[in-house]
Amino acid sequence: MNVVVGGFALSELPSAENADRFTIVGLDEEELARELAAGADEVVLVTPSPARARECQELAFALYERSPGATVTVVHPHATPTATDLLRWCRTARIFRDRRRAEVILPLAAGGVSPAHTRQVIAEYISASLDEPTVASATLAISELVSNALQHAGDGIVELQLFDHGVHLDVLDRAPHRWPIWATNPDPLADAGRGLAIVAAVTTVWGVSANADAKSVWCELHDVAAVAVAAS
Repeated sequence: MNVVVGGFALSELPSAENADRFTIVGLDEEELARELAAGADEVVLVTPSPARARECQELAFALYERSPGATVTVVHPHATPTATDLLRWCRTARIFRDRRRAEVILPLAAGGVSPAHTRQVIAEYISASLDEPTVASATLAISELVSNALQHAGDGIVELQLFDHGVHLDVLDRAPHRWPIWATNPDPLADAGRGLAIVAAVTTVWGVSANADAKSVWCELHDVAAVAVAAS
């Protein structure tokens, strides 16, 4: 796979087990589009700071519209990512081509599975692996993502994957042209429009991946206490 990474400066490129080739460029639409036109299969945009989240979200969607045959991902991390993070996000972006083996798969449908039921299923599964604050944040984040999917796409699939000291949550749908909109200053008293702000506030990283057929709005949460113990 030829992967173009925008906005993510690494001292050295990731060493992948497969034949991935990484190209690092700036957050420039024309430069990224040239790489796609030259045969890149995948674009991963990494937001360099929270202040640029909306800019990067709009740039990713513009690239998606220009090259729907490619997989486009935008990632909004809270902390400086590592090469390992980048590799995990690239695997995330391939959910449409190479389905990874999720530990929990929960179909959604309007009038069917509710956000409350989804919270319960997720909490029961991860509570033995992650601390209570992380579980609470994960259930809040998945509730917001599920509500958005049901409102804007009508159905979807929730997938969960545990990794070392953390959890990855996906909400997939078949409305790839309907990307979530990042509100720069959401009204805290409004009935709607605050979902992504809540997800961004309680997760370690969140993002959107899309290709011609499907879209995933996803997030990750790290058990901070467990990470600190492992690093000590």
